Amino acid sequence: MIGVPFDNNDLMCLGAISGVVAELVENHDLLLAELAAQHPTTASLAAWIRSLPQRNDEGDPMDGPKVEACEPVQRLRIPAPDPNCVVMCSRPLCSA
Repeated sequence: MIGVPFDNNDLMCLGAISGVVAELVENHDLLLAELAAQHPTTASLAAWIRSLPQRNDEGDPMDGPKVEACEPVQRLRIPAPDPNCVVMCSRPLCSA
């Protein structure tokens, strides 16, 4: 679960990520629709995300797409077979 942003970086970063997801929803993204069909509840979606292996974002500019509003800049792929710590912080203990 993502909590209240702690500082301006969290606010800007999470706001940008939320904007990406909102755009996917608005554009009826097929991958997002398939993911929603597979996980009819947030609990199911969270359990799936928590089951994935984490791959840290090492800052490679070619490992994208990136969310420039985050400091440091973060990779964001939806869905991702190996999300980075920004997504994986939905785990009980984030290993960032």
